[in-house]
This record gives sequence, C-alpha cells and structure tokens, in this order.
Amino acid sequence: MDCLVSTLVKSQFLASQLAMLLTFLPAMMLSGFLYDLRSMPAVIRGITYALPARYAVTLLQTLYLAGQCRRCCMAESGVLTLMAAGLVLAPGWPRRNGSPEVFGMRSSLLRILALIRLKSFSRS
Repeated sequence: MDCLVSTLVKSQFLASQLAMLLTFLPAMMLSGFLYDLRSMPAVIRGITYALPARYAVTLLQTLYLAGQCRRCCMAESGVLTLMAAGLVLAPGWPRRNGSPEVFGMRSSLLRILALIRLKSFSRS
C-alpha cells in the first residue's frame, strides 16, 4: 500500500503523510488500543479480524495483565505467525505462466532489495 501511494504522489513528505493516514491510523483505531472493540458495530468489528494490530494489542494486554501465561497467548501468537507467513510466502504461489518459485523467498527478498535500491537512488 505504501509503495502504491509513493508512486502516485510527487513528494516524499506527502507520500509519508498519506501512507500514515491510510495504513497506520486505521490500524491503530481498529486495533482496540484506542477504542474498545466490544463497543464497535458488528460490521466494523468483523473488519478488525483482518488487521494484525488487533492481535498484537490483545497479546500485549494479556501479557501485561496476566504475565507470562503461555496458554493465554497462544491464539494471538498463532494468528500473527500465520499472517506473517502468509505475507512472506504469498509471492511464491504459482503464477499464470505456471512457474512456481520455492516458497517465494527468493522473489520476496529480490523485491525488498529492489525497493531499497530504488529508495537509495531516489535520495541521491
């Protein structure tokens, strides 16, 4: 999402402001950190299940209140792990031309390196 925003606007400052407005702010508001999730309408509460911030905030609240309770934290930790694995492995799914890559690791790392290289060249 942030890369899409940075390609649409011309200045880096505006891109960073828009990226924060479009990604960070909704995630923070819908995570349960600012507002109680139980007081939200059911439709919006359903949207929060797709955000990793919801599970991270719940995990931190549980750790703060209950201490190191492994059974209490397994559900949130498992969901966060699955989301992270999905983001890493998703680029490796077979494409239309039928050429799958091994777990998408090579593709993901090459994309990250290309983005870093583009960012460093744009600054100089």
